[in-house]
Amino acid sequence: MPETNENTRLLGVASDNVNHMEILFVGFKDWEGKSDGIYKYAVWDGSQFVVRNMCPTGTIIDAHSYFAGGGIGNHGVVCLAREENGEWIVELWKTKDLGLNWIVRELSRTTDPVKSYRPMVMSNYTKHPLPDLSFVWLEGAFTDFHTYDTNIILPFEYQPIIRLRTKNNNVS
Repeated sequence: MPETNENTRLLGVASDNVNHMEILFVGFKDWEGKSDGIYKYAVWDGSQFVVRNMCPTGTIIDAHSYFAGGGIGNHGVVCLAREENGEWIVELWKTKDLGLNWIVRELSRTTDPVKSYRPMVMSNYTKHPLPDLSFVWLEGAFTDFHTYDTNIILPFEYQPIIRLRTKNNNVS
């Protein structure tokens, strides 16, 4: 991973269209509050890692200090979840120039207590004609890892495919 002078959390690794390594991570200064996070994209340009700031993560998703999350597909495609003014946003980011310029498409926007978070890459997914939409994410009420009522969302059909729910909100 490229060296930075900040705390980092690795979110994903992939390769671009010429097999250069791509890395998605969060850089932040404060281990305690974790509200100062910035999503970052690093790509090998053939001789060194180029690191680009993408956008702020926003507030942490729960009391255990986890960011809303992100996933990285191949060929300069990234899916990010972030909080902005109490809204939880999932976005698809695409670059063709090592992260210098991005095309950003909003996939979901929810308001507390419903959160959109934790996008994940669907490995080897080829069914849909838009392979850059091969992400799923969680959406629903989430307080912590013991108290949640969420769905797994497919972006191109925007339908819940699996409902995840706690049986007992008092589990410790």
